[in-house]
Amino acid sequence: MCFGALKAGFRAGCRPIIGVDGCHLKGPHGGILLTAVGVDPNNNLFPIAYAVVSKECRETWEWFLILLKHDLDIVRQDEYTFMSDKQKGLIQAFEEVFPGCDHRFCVRHLHNNLKNAGYRGLAFKTALWNAARACTVGEWKMRMQEMKKISESAHDWFNDKPAVQWSRSHFSETSQCDMLLNNVCETFNSCIIDAREKPILTMLEWIREYIMRRMQENRDRSNTKWKEKLCPKIQQILQKHASKVADCMPIKADDLHYQVSCFDGSQHCVDLGAKVVVVGSGNCQGYHANMLAVQFIIKSKIL
Repeated sequence: MCFGALKAGFRAGCRPIIGVDGCHLKGPHGGILLTAVGVDPNNNLFPIAYAVVSKECRETWEWFLILLKHDLDIVRQDEYTFMSDKQKGLIQAFEEVFPGCDHRFCVRHLHNNLKNAGYRGLAFKTALWNAARACTVGEWKMRMQEMKKISESAHDWFNDKPAVQWSRSHFSETSQCDMLLNNVCETFNSCIIDAREKPILTMLEWIREYIMRRMQENRDRSNTKWKEKLCPKIQQILQKHASKVADCMPIKADDLHYQVSCFDGSQHCVDLGAKVVVVGSGNCQGYHANMLAVQFIIKSKIL
């Protein structure tokens, strides 16, 4: 099921990131519900497509992803990012259908795997989340060294888990999203938990009506309550970071360029014309901006 309104809405306003997940059906016929959920401009979930299959395996995931690729008219795979929990057969299906896309893994799921490998306790959890939330490559390396001090074997456990799949410091900018959890799918699955106990056709009709009501409620809410140009959640994020702008000391280089010095001693170049921050530390690469430098752009009200 992939309705025209959902396809049009995703292409028109959602970020190029898609969460995929599967959940068990508890009705008389059993089966698995595969879902694809996007992120709307207010950072809320946006259902895209869902399908009922007999079991979760490479063949069913490959079938689902082929249909999703066709419905969304995905031509350039490198422009999309997918988020998952490493479901059974999903990795192989992605390699076949979307070989050029970015693929992230939910950090909560990664932490559960870390615990199953024997690395339990608050210290390991904190070290993992610090590394996942790191905004620059240099900070990520520092956090991984902290992990190594706790346990060298725990540090080595991440050798076959590329940071591009779970740390913000390595995420591609094309996704326009730094989320670390597959919450959009998990939230959608919890919203339809009552429907999952019904017969298949009844369940599909329940989900269709739920999505229809949800979309209309969002339209009404945006027309009556959203007075700002930015969506409410985005406005809150900007205000939160703008309040910390005192941590940055800008020095004007010309009308469009500033040097921003942060309290930790780092320096960054802010280009107001291009609306980017070039990380200045020698250990940092690319445009993964330190949030303290980004705050200066927010204060300048040019985002």
